[in-house]
Amino acid sequence: MSKEKLPNTGSHMETETDMLQTIREQRNLIRILLRDIRCYVLFLIILTFLLVFTNVSTFTFAKAMYKSDSFIQKLPSTSLMWIGMGNLIFDGPITENAYKNLDASLNTELGHKVTSLAINSPGGDELAAEKIATLLNQRGIEISILPDGSCGSACVPLFIHTHKHSSLDNGQIIFHQGFIYRSDPFHGILAMVGLSSDTGPVYMDKWAAEFGAPLLAYLRSCTLADPLRSPIGIAMTWQEIQDVLRGHAQRACDVAMVDYECKRLDAPSFCKKKNPI
Repeated sequence: MSKEKLPNTGSHMETETDMLQTIREQRNLIRILLRDIRCYVLFLIILTFLLVFTNVSTFTFAKAMYKSDSFIQKLPSTSLMWIGMGNLIFDGPITENAYKNLDASLNTELGHKVTSLAINSPGGDELAAEKIATLLNQRGIEISILPDGSCGSACVPLFIHTHKHSSLDNGQIIFHQGFIYRSDPFHGILAMVGLSSDTGPVYMDKWAAEFGAPLLAYLRSCTLADPLRSPIGIAMTWQEIQDVLRGHAQRACDVAMVDYECKRLDAPSFCKKKNPI
């Protein structure tokens, strides 16, 4: 009697199991490959963005620097005038040349007797302003604002960073936005390419706060515009600033801003209203 061969079902099941395992492994490989491709594409996108951002930021910063330098170069030269034996008048923009001329003047026989410097300046180079403040501090010279004069833009840190400072007359301190005015690179670059709001910090925020927190709060209370981010800004006398710091402001921020900005030929649009306040 012949014996019938039974089918090897175990071998067949092992073959199916191996096939399923192979399929799963292939699917896993495909998923890993797709994940790697997505990561690579994301990396390329981020790298491209960084390269574009770096190039644009470099260009816009260089453009702003060129604009600032061109503006400073067009300003009239600064004059230094002696009044009596110990008083010096600084009249004009703050530049590197102005700093060098002041340093040379103070190193003369007459310059060693200087105890006070009266300034009238629209501003200029912030680095030169810091150098002048350091120079005045080293010699113990007091800075004040010339009567009927003004101290604006980069003159503000020069004034406040000079340890001895005062202004007893009607000289004005002008708070406004400069050409390169952002105090952090991220907001600065975005602002220069027109992609940022006015919420980012600016240098004038820091300088105004150095007078005292109440002054910064007062300047931020303006509703018509933010004077610290306005090309024109706001002008305040030393006495007005002291009153604000004591909590007794002579006038509202909007009133002070209108009084200063709306008298100019380049007055902003809110000045065209019948009653801007």
